[in-house]
Amino acid sequence: MSDGTPTRIEEQIAEAIRNTFHTAEVRVVRERRVEVKLRADLLPPLASNLKHYHDFQHLSHISCVDWLEANEFELVYFLWSYTHKIIVAIKIRIPRDKPRFVTIRPLWRHAETYEREIHEMYGIEFEGNDNLTPFLLEDWDNIPPMRRDFDTRKYVEETYEWRPGREENFVPRQVIAETWGERWWDGAAADGGKNETDGT
Repeated sequence: MSDGTPTRIEEQIAEAIRNTFHTAEVRVVRERRVEVKLRADLLPPLASNLKHYHDFQHLSHISCVDWLEANEFELVYFLWSYTHKIIVAIKIRIPRDKPRFVTIRPLWRHAETYEREIHEMYGIEFEGNDNLTPFLLEDWDNIPPMRRDFDTRKYVEETYEWRPGREENFVPRQVIAETWGERWWDGAAADGGKNETDGT
């Protein structure tokens, strides 16, 4: 069993990236994980290089981080190699004001879905992706909800009615049990299935 120590292949991949993309910050995080930070404009050529020359054939995911204090979004592209059994996480930053980036759909068709979700949740435009239509939200007229300046509590208070009695009912299962005299068991309890409401 591996102890998590990086093997030679992680270092080889990291060194290959450094040799081609000299301004990239590359580090081996642990076994099977390499992290790359670089300028946004270098993302497409790096992704293409890894796919076509280093066997990173699969785009596992694209995620987004809202660095509100820095007024930036961070896009993270996770590339997986079936050959090397390694993930390369590529991190780029783009301005938060009117955020735009290029699509990588020409490299991986399914990137369209990830970009579409990020567009809906963070408001980032992906140039070249002509399918950024609403994905999950219906009739949404607020700022994208995953942005950190979206006030969830305010939105809920303005959008939904508060049902009387819920102020005190924060443990629904317990309230139901006490109201109807039913037993309920907490699967997390390590007491052999003892009932938490009556101790049996």
